[in-house]
Amino acid sequence: MWVHANKAVLHPRLDRRVDKMLKRGLLSEVQQLSELQKRFECQPGSIDTSRGIWVSIGYKEFLQYQQALTDGTKSEIELTQLKQAAIEKTQAATRQYANRQIKWIRIKLLNALMRANAKENTFLLDGSDLSKWQENVVQPALTITKQFLDGQIRLIPSSLSSAAAEMLTPSRNYDLAQRPDLWEKKVCDTCGTFSVTENDWSLHIKSRAHRKAVGARKKQAYTLSTPCKERRAVQSEVVDVLENYLSSFQGDDEVNQR
Repeated sequence: MWVHANKAVLHPRLDRRVDKMLKRGLLSEVQQLSELQKRFECQPGSIDTSRGIWVSIGYKEFLQYQQALTDGTKSEIELTQLKQAAIEKTQAATRQYANRQIKWIRIKLLNALMRANAKENTFLLDGSDLSKWQENVVQPALTITKQFLDGQIRLIPSSLSSAAAEMLTPSRNYDLAQRPDLWEKKVCDTCGTFSVTENDWSLHIKSRAHRKAVGARKKQAYTLSTPCKERRAVQSEVVDVLENYLSSFQGDDEVNQR
């Protein structure tokens, strides 16, 4: 059973969730983890901070703020700004994670269920309206569970709501991970990055890192070409001066001949 909420409702709900995390001691956890990381770094060997709890949402976003608190070099205004920026980063990361979950369900999970002829066992319960939680989530869930336990014919998943009819349809009818015949390796000449699928390639060329690299290359090319342009402009001016100078002599010769 998938308890779903539309984005217009879900995103503000996720933002409020981060606010609740702060009230329940998130910053204290960040401080404890930060101190633990420093102790690990002082010991022989090294820790991989690119995975696991070190990249969890709500920790890495607050590290700069936590460091500023420890150093004591920032003013109260600066600390407030860093804290607010960390909160907004955490909220944004939470929304992005929720979007990735939905994308995974609609592309990978639903296609896998269809291949296993088990799509009719997946139910979406619309939790967008909390005032109708009992009607839209609890009661349908109890009914479906009872029908399953009693061996009865269950409800058709897409009939539960308009959201179920829409979201239980895969966003595309195949999973690229299961279709190597559609893989095509592409290499970005600017970044050196390679992609296997068209989706990966599209994500790369739209990424901030790629756009930044393209801008840097254009700037470098312009800088290298500027001296050549300037030299050509100077050469053109010298030719014009010489031509005007020579033409003046020709005018004087004609006057003397007369």
